[in-house]
Amino acid sequence: MNADLLHSTGVFAYAIALAPAVAHAAEMPRKLPMSEEDYFAVQRLYKGWALFGIAEAAALVAAALLAVDQIGTARFMPALFAVLASIAALAVFFTFVLPANTATRDWTVSTEHWERQRRRWEYGHAARGAVLLAGLVFLLFAR
Repeated sequence: MNADLLHSTGVFAYAIALAPAVAHAAEMPRKLPMSEEDYFAVQRLYKGWALFGIAEAAALVAAALLAVDQIGTARFMPALFAVLASIAALAVFFTFVLPANTATRDWTVSTEHWERQRRRWEYGHAARGAVLLAGLVFLLFAR
């Protein structure tokens, strides 16, 4: 396998996957105090953002292939940590973000505990952003 191509692909994919995480983090201070009506209206803007998951999957695959290709070299451990960061980001998504999306039917139906769901969703995305950033940094060190 071409390690340079895998590395470049992974870095590019990580950068694309980070875009929504950075956007969510930047918006969070303004969104947390919103009323229920305003918050649900703003959440409609995220329709279609699930496509960023393709970049996240590509980052994971590229990092995993790079790690396998580089077993026994100095590139292996940083690539492995990038893989683990991708897995951690997915774990945060399935533990915090997806349940909030499901409970609110993608923010179209209010629930009794919508504010708790909002916190799970917002802080889940912030945590995912931090973990994805760590993954990108690890992958950069796999150069």
